[in-house]
Amino acid sequence: MMQLDWDALKPEHLPGDLAEIARECGLDVARYLVESWGGAMIYIPTLQGLRKEHRDRRIIEAFDGTNGGLLAAKLGVSRRYIMRLLRDADPDRDEKDGDRNSGGAA
Repeated sequence: MMQLDWDALKPEHLPGDLAEIARECGLDVARYLVESWGGAMIYIPTLQGLRKEHRDRRIIEAFDGTNGGLLAAKLGVSRRYIMRLLRDADPDRDEKDGDRNSGGAA
């Protein structure tokens, strides 16, 4: 098989999105992607999606059974959203194990 001379390549020599990656991130990154991930479909989330994932992970880690209302207010979500998130993260979770301090409006 013919060797690829990466040192002689320029971003404009690469196809499609790989050329854009080489221009924005450098040829070393493009080469790494080709050698490590070549042929794979890679999903790159939006910044908004990353923020949501980070927020949800913080909720799951911080929830102690009594602070659902506080977390909801602090992170701008409803108590119901938190309970659904916790249930989805742990399907064995019993509804009774939810926010034990759930009096009042969310």
